[in-house]
Amino acid sequence: IDTEQNPAIRSRLADYPDRKGHARRPLNLVLMGLAAGADYEMLLPLAAVIEMSENWVLMLDDIIDSSSMRRNAPSHHLKYGVENTINDAAMLQSMMWKMLFDYADKARMVLGDSTAKKIVDKVYEIGSLTYEGESADINILKEAGSIAKIGYDDYAKMASLKTAAYTVWGPLQLGAIVANASNKMLLNLKDIGATAGLAFQIYDDIKDLTLSKEKLGKEPYSDILESKPTLIVIRAFELSNSEERTELDRIYRKGKSEKTQEDIDYVLKIIQKYDCIEFAKNTAHELVTLTLKEFSEFLKNG
Repeated sequence: IDTEQNPAIRSRLADYPDRKGHARRPLNLVLMGLAAGADYEMLLPLAAVIEMSENWVLMLDDIIDSSSMRRNAPSHHLKYGVENTINDAAMLQSMMWKMLFDYADKARMVLGDSTAKKIVDKVYEIGSLTYEGESADINILKEAGSIAKIGYDDYAKMASLKTAAYTVWGPLQLGAIVANASNKMLLNLKDIGATAGLAFQIYDDIKDLTLSKEKLGKEPYSDILESKPTLIVIRAFELSNSEERTELDRIYRKGKSEKTQEDIDYVLKIIQKYDCIEFAKNTAHELVTLTLKEFSEFLKNG
């Protein structure tokens, strides 16, 4: 980014990277790699690739969701326009692949051809699964026709694709691959990461309804505004009476710009009436407990 000669372009490309996120994905990669015996110097550039991927994905995600904020600042497309954002995201993606291929050249010399290929293939796999998950997220309500036809399994499958692979088990596997981990270890990490990823997504859904704009770093209630079929609203619909279901369905059929504050308040009232956030917290807690159990077995058995 810093090699870009045009100051305006350089500023746009650096916008999201300079805001700095929580770095969960690169941390998962580095910590797993170190735990498995990999060299830190071989992990750090690959972690940078994963961090770069998040920036261009978020830029496009904010357009898809019509998000107005990201990391406590206006979304990229509101600052620079949709056309520039799509173009900038494409450039950051190109930079990400250049970073990955440069890394792979070094990995071939240090780790061998087979491991270098595994790393490139894994980055592609993570990206393709994230695409499938985002596609499901965009189209699930349209294809179902009503939130009444979306169940817990649909939510879990979508979270598994969109969140678990991208945030948890994909980065964990990348770190382990750098350490020349066995296929058995990679499969175990996928199982652990799938459980942890679902818990992560549920907690993320809870935060959207319970935290302020300042703590979230973006507008709250975005899942309601975007008609996302979260575990919380699926539970609310399941427990509601026929009149409440009709109203919830009516609200969730509306577009984001059509929803009113009264619509948001009604959904929140039903969620509160049936303790749906508490249900989500308990479900996430059970998944975390299961993750810790799975990880304990993983440490014992290798």
